[in-house]
Amino acid sequence: MPNVFENNLPRRLRFGRGISGERLAELGRLECSKPFSVTDAGAVKAGLLDRVTAPLAAAGMRIAAFDNAEPEPPFSCVADAVALIRGSGQDDAIVALGGGSVVT
Repeated sequence: MPNVFENNLPRRLRFGRGISGERLAELGRLECSKPFSVTDAGAVKAGLLDRVTAPLAAAGMRIAAFDNAEPEPPFSCVADAVALIRGSGQDDAIVALGGGSVVT
């Protein structure tokens, strides 16, 4: 795919137009079946979270999400996300939907 950037230090991150279409295959490659999505309220309002998670749910995956990411997230925001992830049982993959603040 043209214009795809991959970073393996220390985690594998992939960026690029259309890359979200590869998420189901990527989760399969990683043998993950319990993904947790992290995003913000704007992505939810725009319907992006549903667009990203619908194919996963159609494949039989149960999806949990934290949708309160803030710009330049304070520690409390990160702590809330971590607590929700730990409590959800959805902990074998994180699917970030958004920019740097969501990936933090």
